[in-house]
Amino acid sequence: MATFTPTELFGGAMSAQLPASWQDMNDLGHPVPDNQEVWCERAGGEGGSLVIEIVERADVDDAAAPAYFWNDIADASGASARELAAAGAAAAAAMDGVACVVALGLMKLAKTGVVGPDHGVDVAVAAFRFPAEATDVLATLNAPALGGTRLAPKPVDALLATPALAPLRDVLRTLVVDRGLFS
Repeated sequence: MATFTPTELFGGAMSAQLPASWQDMNDLGHPVPDNQEVWCERAGGEGGSLVIEIVERADVDDAAAPAYFWNDIADASGASARELAAAGAAAAAAMDGVACVVALGLMKLAKTGVVGPDHGVDVAVAAFRFPAEATDVLATLNAPALGGTRLAPKPVDALLATPALAPLRDVLRTLVVDRGLFS
């Protein structure tokens, strides 16, 4: 069972519980854009990663947002195939006026530096929608699914209970945002 620890993000303007054994990609010498925080499993893990990203609010309503963000990530990642297992509203840390939506499924992605067939990756994206600030905060968990997806079509809450999605589940539960960050 993974241990989670409170972690400051974006210089302390956000915080959430992240797996204690995961590392900040910046600490590994991998530059990360200013609008992102990227954390990954240390060597010996399954190779999962978590990206927290601040983006301009997408011009879609909350009902359409889960599939919109999931497909946007698939397109940006160059997914050769995608299968959305579930999408919808999710329970999240209470923040006034903020909706949270989630999309989960399998993508086939090329692995950097590897020649051969694309690899299966379970991808779960949570979008925290801040309409007053015209901002969306995305939390995207990537969990290699080399043995096949762990995300069979089920309701969102049932899929979020999947052990491999524990890092995203804890972000949903613990994310705190200082809205001054968006000014």
